[in-house]
Amino acid sequence: MKRRSLLWGIILSFLLLISCKEESNKIETNESNVKKVVIITPLSHPSLDQSIDGFRQGLAEKNYTDDNVEFIFMNASGNFDKIASLVKSAIAQKPSLIFVLTTPAAAECIQLTNPAQIPLVYTAVTDPVDAKIVTNMEKSETLATGVSDRYPVEEQVRTFMRILPAMKTAALISNPAEANSQILVKQTISNLEANNIKGLKYEVHDASEISSRTKQAILLSDCIIVNGDNLVTENLSEVINICIQSKTPLFVGDPDSVRKGAIATVGPSYFAIGRQAGNKAAQILNGEDPRNIPSEYPRSFDYIVNMKAAEAMGVKIPEDFWSSRQIWESKI
Repeated sequence: MKRRSLLWGIILSFLLLISCKEESNKIETNESNVKKVVIITPLSHPSLDQSIDGFRQGLAEKNYTDDNVEFIFMNASGNFDKIASLVKSAIAQKPSLIFVLTTPAAAECIQLTNPAQIPLVYTAVTDPVDAKIVTNMEKSETLATGVSDRYPVEEQVRTFMRILPAMKTAALISNPAEANSQILVKQTISNLEANNIKGLKYEVHDASEISSRTKQAILLSDCIIVNGDNLVTENLSEVINICIQSKTPLFVGDPDSVRKGAIATVGPSYFAIGRQAGNKAAQILNGEDPRNIPSEYPRSFDYIVNMKAAEAMGVKIPEDFWSSRQIWESKI
């Protein structure tokens, strides 16, 4: 009997050991199914925050949620010099992919993620090919894909002119360190000049210069334009207040800045382009090579007017303006 009991004890111990090992393997498998996604933004303002929300929505539509994705958020808080260190920290965590916003951040990011063989998804980038983030919009040689926020500059200028038909000069305020805004400034001035309107450039290198440069700009201009510049957009409230005090019209490139207090724009929905980017990220998490996933442009644009802002800045919108388009999103 003792031998039989001893034998059964050995068998039970062996079965228990196997069961524990199988349970351990199950735990390891579950952990490995959780994807790690790092989100890097150089700063926070409504448009970029909307893109992040859209990105997560795009992933959720493909069944990637907080249940199976560990999201790690990194924000440079306006200090673009911190981007490289944030990317290095992200790479060290061996994520499944990195999601990055804005041209300067994405251009910095690709230089580090590509050698590390970490897939990169971008948005809020004006010209990803020019910035060397991807080599081609259809199929890139870099491990990157994403969605550009390229603005319809010609349509923007046409809209600004319809609201302010007497416009002769326009001041564009931007940070020369942001390649994205410099592209848009050049395109905007070109379209203004094609309509016999003089475009004046006013550069700001940090937030402390925005107020003084805006005050200088309004002395020689019929209106202020801020088109896609992250530094100025982050501090747009200063520009809005000055424009209200001086009764100077303020036009912008992104719809969220109109909702914040500028007069009008034609621009992409940042939530929508973030959602597009999230769908692309899901393809990568499913095992697809980012080099084979085409980059895209915005699929649609928002036409938006802030009537309260126009009134506060002394602008009476012409009646025939509303007939130029059937649908306007208007904040009254």
